[in-house]
Amino acid sequence: MRPTARPGGGFVLVVAALLAAAPTPLAAGDGFPQGMVAFTVSEDGSCPAGWQPATYAAGRLILSVASPADAMKSVGEPIADRTDPSHDHDYGFSFPIGGFKYSLSPETALGSAISVELSGTSEATTTGYPFLQAGVCEAVGGVDDDLPYATIAHFSGASCPPGGAWTPLQQADGRFLLPNPAGASSSGVSYGHWSVGSAGHSHPFSSVSLDWPTKSVDELVLLPLTPNFILPVSPLPLVETSGSSLMAPFVSLLTCEKIEDTGSGTFTEPIAVFYGSSGCAQGWEPVTASAGRFVVGLPSGGTQLAAFGGSPMVAGEQVRSHLHAVSGSVDVPALMGHGGNAEVSIDLVPPGSVDYQIDAGSEGGLPYYTASLCRPTGAAAAK
Repeated sequence: MRPTARPGGGFVLVVAALLAAAPTPLAAGDGFPQGMVAFTVSEDGSCPAGWQPATYAAGRLILSVASPADAMKSVGEPIADRTDPSHDHDYGFSFPIGGFKYSLSPETALGSAISVELSGTSEATTTGYPFLQAGVCEAVGGVDDDLPYATIAHFSGASCPPGGAWTPLQQADGRFLLPNPAGASSSGVSYGHWSVGSAGHSHPFSSVSLDWPTKSVDELVLLPLTPNFILPVSPLPLVETSGSSLMAPFVSLLTCEKIEDTGSGTFTEPIAVFYGSSGCAQGWEPVTASAGRFVVGLPSGGTQLAAFGGSPMVAGEQVRSHLHAVSGSVDVPALMGHGGNAEVSIDLVPPGSVDYQIDAGSEGGLPYYTASLCRPTGAAAAK
């Protein structure tokens, strides 16, 4: 026997079934673990309900760390709005000058050798890396954890969220999370490593060129025999390095990866999260402006989601080289050349100021670990 339905009852049952199957919208700030730190993609850089500004990240990159002892450390001075960080290097070392010689067959004699001090500060240069600046927020109103499996997140506390669904991401330790470059086929590509206590870099000095005011062989007519002078080779090899300097300011935060699927919800907040895959989870979409750019906390008064610095990183690119000009002048005494007969000598280089230029090789770079940076599909762009 067919049951008799009241008028409109079937429609009511269908609607009820659809509502029961649909994901439940989350309350403000819910679904995100408390203490989670993330970038906001709101139009003005403000934080949504249930979140507060993470002022400690303003003008800084966020360095991922896996040890609580390394977390919440600020290094360097925050950068200004849309400013590629710049730095210089101090240097100072002794440089030997000598080895002048000429042949008076069958004898060969060495000229006098001296040591001069080369010291100063190199010219400043920017990193040349690509950046995107965005507001940084910390979750304070969350109740449940409804983020998808493989979410990667920074946290302000000394541990990952309780319950065993999250674990420190060891592969990202000492690295910045870099949104996947365009065309990247996978996440989890890494380069370099910084320690919170020693994040600087130096440059090897490959050679030094000196502006020698030497006399020509034609002037050396006082010697009893015609000498074959071999003056110092320019440039001269070096093994020294510059002093260590920080490329970019940062704050270190504990970084964890979600290893269990504890549910899902419908997110509407303009919050961007990282995923350990080449794409975004269902219900999320890429933050396309961030592809291949290091994301820095929005400086005070800065322009939200402004890109600056160099061109975006490309898949497979490891490091951006940068160089520093190093030059100066140094006072040197007279350098003497001696013949095979110790009674014969003549000035090769008069005393005075000698200009020099040092070739500083490229070294270092920003360490990174790649992941997809995603935002909820259809999330409001402005608050």
